[in-house]
Order: sequence, then structure tokens, then C-alpha cells
Amino acid sequence: MPSKETIRRRLNDLGYCLKRVIKAKPVKKIPQTEAIFEQVEQINTEADNDPNTLRIGS
Repeated sequence: MPSKETIRRRLNDLGYCLKRVIKAKPVKKIPQTEAIFEQVEQINTEADNDPNTLRIGS
């Protein structure tokens, strides 16, 4: 069984090396997302003011 050092050298010779990886990158907001949330807020406000609308949940 080869040692850790031998394996490390072989991998380096083949071009493999350790690299830092970004664990979590924030997703960029797109303008369409804001437009969707504005529309949802408007619909929720209309539903709150409509006496014939029934809300289920908290």
C-alpha cells in the first residue's frame, strides 16, 4: 500500500491540487423577483380587504 506522501506526489504530478471552494455564494436578486413580490403583496392586501375571502392558517 503506498504512503500518503506517495499518493500526494502522484496526484500533484497528474495536475490535481487542493483548491479553496466557496461554500455558499449569495444568489443575485433579479428585478423580476421584486416585481413578483410586489404583486403578491398587492393581492394579499386585496384579499385582506375582501369580506368574501377566507384565509386558512396562521
